[in-house]
Amino acid sequence: MIPETPSDPVPRQIRINGHLVQYTDVGTGPVVVAIHGLPGDVSDFRWLGTALEPHVRLIRVDLPGFGGSSPLAGSLQWPDPPRFVADTLAALSLDAVTLLGHSYGTGVALCTAVAAPDRVKRLALLAPFGREPHRGIRQFPVPRLVQLGVRLPMIRQTLMQTLRQSLKNSGFRKPLRDQHIVRTIDAIATWNFDTYRTTVSELHCPVFGAYCLDDHLIEPHLM
Repeated sequence: MIPETPSDPVPRQIRINGHLVQYTDVGTGPVVVAIHGLPGDVSDFRWLGTALEPHVRLIRVDLPGFGGSSPLAGSLQWPDPPRFVADTLAALSLDAVTLLGHSYGTGVALCTAVAAPDRVKRLALLAPFGREPHRGIRQFPVPRLVQLGVRLPMIRQTLMQTLRQSLKNSGFRKPLRDQHIVRTIDAIATWNFDTYRTTVSELHCPVFGAYCLDDHLIEPHLM
């Protein structure tokens, strides 16, 4: 089923711990909080929103430094994203929600569920971020060097062009801001798979997972 029109509600904003958080809030019923992948924002769910919003209260949240949410101090460092989501759920007085994550957002959602089990009742994971590095990450053999490179004026422009083309080849068609690409590299460079595997083993809520066999970034056997 393909919806006829996308859902693009007017964003709302709230300040949490001094940081501006942008989100959308549409519909009534069971609460589903959607966490986008990287680089992305709440508009990533504009077509899915059309299908879900007649049945649930769908809240989409921009991760820090993406869309309309202000960045956290410094770069996007783990475990800041799950803490950010948990703080957002608390600020919006939400509990027993379904967290819906896409790609990188699935890892954030899962870690949030472990960190704040009273606020997360279940998970729905689309193109789950696996417990081992997938091909989307393996294309950056030394992420820490790439993270440093995008901050060095003498190579930044060339490296950013390469990264933008790589993301485009991987299926990211919409225009990407430089700061979103930089924060995506920060997230990749600081992701700790050893810690994540341990966190996965501590998860106790129900999980639904879905993926595409032709995913450009994540191999199905790693999901």
